[in-house]
Amino acid sequence: MLKPLRWGAWIVTLAFWLSCVLAPLLSVGWAGVFGADSQQIWKSFSDPTTVAVVRVTFFQAVISTLISVAVGTPLGLWISGNRVAQFFLALPFGVPTVVAALAWTSWLGRSGALSFLGWSYSLKAVILAHVFFNAPWVALWVAQSRAQIPVARIEAARTLGATRFSRFSFVYWPAVKGAVATASAQVLAFCAMSFALVLVLGGGPPVQTLETALFSRI
Repeated sequence: MLKPLRWGAWIVTLAFWLSCVLAPLLSVGWAGVFGADSQQIWKSFSDPTTVAVVRVTFFQAVISTLISVAVGTPLGLWISGNRVAQFFLALPFGVPTVVAALAWTSWLGRSGALSFLGWSYSLKAVILAHVFFNAPWVALWVAQSRAQIPVARIEAARTLGATRFSRFSFVYWPAVKGAVATASAQVLAFCAMSFALVLVLGGGPPVQTLETALFSRI
């Protein structure tokens, strides 16, 4: 009874990926390589405007990821086991992106509480909002992995006289480095594909990434 259901699930999954993922990607690739406008498409990759947009997209994604990991990793180690803290860290994910972007705009505007920074409609505002959303994401991943470390291992390290740095290097870090790597890859993808935050906080043309540039072109 289970085998037909399992095969059916595999067939449905394969059909979905073939029709909704592989076929569109192949069609776009075929048009780019062999299509009538293939030369124009390849020339657009070396266009200075395109290169500048790619550079901004990559730069803001990398910086946002590095700061998010630097903030989220120690925060996750600290809140591990604290469900109340984890609950409040998860709250930003329930806030719509446009609402969060408008909130940051009001805070960074001329009359906002953070107006003294002078970051309204800038790349710094985009990075700040990305860190606000993604540092808790990293922290929750790290906290989950930290909670799986046996208490006996931590107590043994303390008994043997391990310093905080030694405990982090030889007990905590080996257990959470996989979570940090996974969260970092996800945050990098989130920031590279960010749309509403960049469109609102970047002010449109002043700060353009690939997502907003494609939107304005279309």
